[in-house]
Amino acid sequence: MKPLKTILYTLYPVLILLLLLSNIKGCSTENRTGIRDPITEPTDTSIVRQAERTGNIGELKVTLLWDFQGDIDLHVAQPNGKEIFFANRRDRSTGGYLDVDNRDGGRGSAENIYWERAKSGRYLVSVEYFGPSETTDVAESGVCSVVVFQSGKEPQTYKVNMTAVEDKKIITEVIVTR
Repeated sequence: MKPLKTILYTLYPVLILLLLLSNIKGCSTENRTGIRDPITEPTDTSIVRQAERTGNIGELKVTLLWDFQGDIDLHVAQPNGKEIFFANRRDRSTGGYLDVDNRDGGRGSAENIYWERAKSGRYLVSVEYFGPSETTDVAESGVCSVVVFQSGKEPQTYKVNMTAVEDKKIITEVIVTR
């Protein structure tokens, strides 16, 4: 019995330490605005090219890409407090416009929001798993890519895993200054 206790007492602190280290590795930090730092990926040129070919372009363009069945929605909250998404496709006061809205999913699916001339301020980008595919009624899980194009800057690519209907995840914030 004593050798077993010795082994357990020795392993217990090691297990606690491993648990703590695994939690630290999985944690994301928050930036000064309280938004989780994005999961940035090295720029994947094929993803960026696909996003470039999707929809219109402008000083600010945000493109969502995915390859699985399901209706994933792109949302962008603008500096004026209004959100661009499927139920509010255009904001004439800012020029924001959702010009690509996929409701089925599957290979090559995309949504796109752009501003020809973006107003100064903070844009908050998020994605929401709205529901199953409109035509097949299938809701799969998978990884989505969000590519942000901002005039004068390199495109930024973010990855997010969408696992279930009603998942909503904040991707990043974009600051536009004039």
